[in-house]
Amino acid sequence: MSRHRTATSSILAAVLAVALTAAGCGSTTPPKDTRVSGVASSSPGEFSSMRNLLVKLGRLREAGDAKGARELYGEALAEGKGLLVMKPPSDLRRDVVPRFLEGRAAFGDAMNAYGRAKDGTDDAALWTATQGLADSFWAWYDAYRGRPAEGGV
Repeated sequence: MSRHRTATSSILAAVLAVALTAAGCGSTTPPKDTRVSGVASSSPGEFSSMRNLLVKLGRLREAGDAKGARELYGEALAEGKGLLVMKPPSDLRRDVVPRFLEGRAAFGDAMNAYGRAKDGTDDAALWTATQGLADSFWAWYDAYRGRPAEGGV
């Protein structure tokens, strides 16, 4: 009877170890960003600098370089402020204008979240905030380009 309990305990311990390893147990490894795999292609002038910064930020996220991601905030904030004062383009379809404005608001919120995470010590929160910034940027960019919505905006 005791040998059966020992075997069961060993199996449960092994399963728990595998589950904790798979869950990352305390790891702050950043998520992969599929949109930063290459060099940023051409984009409208208003968006190109921020797009290039997001590529850098994605590479820092993939490398797990939290210090570098925190240092990049000042440059991203400066570029982000420039984008946030931009008006919708004059040739934007009327039905897409609300999506453009919503995307701009979401981008501003994401920029603020990045700033709060930059000031903190939790790398996982930083990775979440930087991914949120990238996601909001791409949703806003898609609205600017008149592309159909793929996500929240």
